[in-house]
Amino acid sequence: MKKYYISWWNLENLFDVQESSERPEWLQKELEKELEGWSQEILDRKINKLASIIKKMNHEDGPDVIGVCEVENRRVLTMLRDRIDISGRQYRIAHHETSDKRGIDVAFIYDSSIVTAGDQFFM
Repeated sequence: MKKYYISWWNLENLFDVQESSERPEWLQKELEKELEGWSQEILDRKINKLASIIKKMNHEDGPDVIGVCEVENRRVLTMLRDRIDISGRQYRIAHHETSDKRGIDVAFIYDSSIVTAGDQFFM
């Protein structure tokens, strides 16, 4: 029987630094205070820390699949996926925009050489 290494992580408000066109005006105003001081440098640092832990999972082979929540958009997911960068892994993203009022989404980052996802998940 084939075994898979699957994990789940709440990324705790992994917001983009760019004003997202996906953010309605009321949300942009609401997040203004929460995102005060949020910069590309801080986002990079957070993504680097997340990636460093993810790369250590599964005896430093990384997970076959990692589910994540509280991520704002595909751009920050792509940044995270690119920083995981484990030799031999072919990570892809299955992303779903939720109806959460803060604009946070859920996604999977998975090794496409091991696991496949239906086309309806790709954007």
